[in-house]
Amino acid sequence: SIPDIEITTDIIVGFPTETDEDFEETLNIIRDVEFLSAYTFIYSPRPGTPAAEMVQLDKNVVQKRFEKLQTLQDEIMLKRHKAYIEKIVKVLVEKHSGRKDDKTKRFTGRDEHGILVHFESFAEPTPGSIVDVKITYSAPTHLLGNLESESNKGKV
Repeated sequence: SIPDIEITTDIIVGFPTETDEDFEETLNIIRDVEFLSAYTFIYSPRPGTPAAEMVQLDKNVVQKRFEKLQTLQDEIMLKRHKAYIEKIVKVLVEKHSGRKDDKTKRFTGRDEHGILVHFESFAEPTPGSIVDVKITYSAPTHLLGNLESESNKGKV
């Protein structure tokens, strides 16, 4: 019922009771849902908690699981981000991110789904403004593009 919804998640790998089957189920959920992004962490015991008193999983096993999860999520994010190439997205400008001596100015912002977008512009968009950026490149963690000057006349 919400066609353009994007879902993110947080995932902790290596909780003391996590089994191989539990981990595989986590991977299956990631494959099925294709989260826009996932903040992933390796479990670390906190003193004074019941989990800290449990037998901890082997660190090598946990590290391998974490890397497998990261690889899968990176593949999904890259696939999802590639769909943005040649599209124009609205970006909330956060800051100037290039060197001051660059002829082309580089800026950083986020699109309406929170995806990090780096873009170039000869104009000086103000942080807090919303601009149209044509996406030219995608990576698992961000998009690259150029300010669409014609569609932004008077808006920067």
